[in-house]
Amino acid sequence: MNLTNLLDLMKTDITALTKSEQLIASLVVTLLSMCIVFVVLMVIMAAVKIMTKSSSKPKKEKEQIIVKEDIKQDEDNKEIVAVISSAIACALNTTTNNIVIKKIKKSENSDTSWSKLGRIEQMSSMLGGYEYDKKI
Repeated sequence: MNLTNLLDLMKTDITALTKSEQLIASLVVTLLSMCIVFVVLMVIMAAVKIMTKSSSKPKKEKEQIIVKEDIKQDEDNKEIVAVISSAIACALNTTTNNIVIKKIKKSENSDTSWSKLGRIEQMSSMLGGYEYDKKI
């Protein structure tokens, strides 16, 4: 008796089968049901992968936002250049038309001007304070 005949007999009356045939038929049904479960799980896994790939498209939108931020930084740099040129013009008592700024280099020193002033005051007080007081 092959498996297809055994499964056909299980459809009608399982009590007509012997114990060994019932055991073999139950193992076959168990294996078939496990195969069906694995196939369904594979289909679900493929669906999840497709959904994650489709949800990854908003990352491109984030990249576009980053590009927009870079453009804003360029606009901020133009404002900084305008502020620096006007400060230099004010210090030299001239207009910004007479000043040509070729290059602005960011200082590597991260100290604020207040900390620099405090350091200068301490150094001048240690050295006698005469020269710093004269400049003010």
